[in-house]
Amino acid sequence: MNLTDLFTSRLHTLSAMPIENLPYKAAKESIMDFVGVALGGSFSLKREFANFLDQFDPSDEASVIGFGHRAGLYNAALVNAFSSHILELDDGNRFCAVHLAATVIPAVLAAAEHQKACGERLMRAVIVGYEAAVRIGTALQPGHRQAGFHATGTCGTIGAAMGTAVILGYDLARMKATLSAACTSAAGLLEIQEDDSQLKPYNAAKAAANGLAAAYIAGTDFSGPEDILAGERGFLRLFAPSFKTEPIAAPLERPYGIETIYRKPYAACRHAHAPIDGALKLRKQRAPECGVVELIEVFTHKYAIQGHDHTQIRGATSAKMSIPYSVAVAYLTGEAGMEAFFDDRISNPKILALTECVTVKEDPSLTALTPQRRPAIVKITFSDGQSLTERIDYAKGEPETPLSDTEMEEKFRSLAHFAQKDPVLIDRLIGCIRNLEQDTEGLYQLLGSI
Repeated sequence: MNLTDLFTSRLHTLSAMPIENLPYKAAKESIMDFVGVALGGSFSLKREFANFLDQFDPSDEASVIGFGHRAGLYNAALVNAFSSHILELDDGNRFCAVHLAATVIPAVLAAAEHQKACGERLMRAVIVGYEAAVRIGTALQPGHRQAGFHATGTCGTIGAAMGTAVILGYDLARMKATLSAACTSAAGLLEIQEDDSQLKPYNAAKAAANGLAAAYIAGTDFSGPEDILAGERGFLRLFAPSFKTEPIAAPLERPYGIETIYRKPYAACRHAHAPIDGALKLRKQRAPECGVVELIEVFTHKYAIQGHDHTQIRGATSAKMSIPYSVAVAYLTGEAGMEAFFDDRISNPKILALTECVTVKEDPSLTALTPQRRPAIVKITFSDGQSLTERIDYAKGEPETPLSDTEMEEKFRSLAHFAQKDPVLIDRLIGCIRNLEQDTEGLYQLLGSI
């Protein structure tokens, strides 16, 4: 078999495994985390996207989470993905550098609701979608990022498509056609996060929507080329100056891709999380009121620096992408959640002054550890000459340092509270997700009304 056939075969086999052999608990956790961040994000987007939906899509096929609205499949996936990525609180994976829930789950959930898929099929689809995106992204990185591509937009399209194919019950031939359509739809540029751009979530949004469309196109029985992945003008050769085939061809074994993700406790780019953890730990050793900070040095791997070392903050998106700002606000306030990136914080003179005191530099020894780790060292020097240093190898939320079930539920409830949702409905929603095998219909109804 060529590489495309082998990859498709792996995913098809995974989709047919007995559910007890699959990480279905991880799938539920991913759905829970996605719904929470989509609810929080929807509150920020309602004004902009309500008119978009009213004017552009009067359909009634799938839920637009947080809007109390339904739309066509494509636009429901697009808006839900945008909502789930705008707060920078969605999950990801350090090996493939893809935001997975924001791309895979909006597509899968829209198709599942439309097809009235059972909870078991929904969980299978999420697992397969994550597996596809993680394998493809890991094969491409780090060359893919160095070439300027945003893997969330590119590899996320493939994950969304292959997960949707599972919802639609495709055989091997249609799954291969889905992959071909998804690869030619894939796009996403990292330039979209520069300056004061607010369009980074659009890379996730179009990945979800285009992945969904790719799967439905495959249902028309149009076939693709023999080897869309490794062909002479195929996906791998065009999207990275160098790539690895092993992650794509590797046998199915635990841990699966969905078991290797991180979940975010802080509302910033993941590259800022290890520095934030370092700043928070140093704050416990010497609080801000106990001395004047002269300099904060962040030493990290080289992939964390470009696009994340700026000290000029031009808005909330710019702040979320900035390691200096994230470190400064974490050290001064003791938090880096949503509130840390609200207007009152990003215009606070004291926080902005400390941001200017933060430098971000590569430590080659830390670069050598990536992607197995994404480490950072934070060193704070005070005006009295004292200096404190903290090293973080695994930021909070990685598989090695996971959020507890309690922390996950607290995150969900805080996002729902931020979105001003009824606590009774939130309790019902949590119950539906925890009991997906029994109450998928209840989940779909709630998502359409909340």
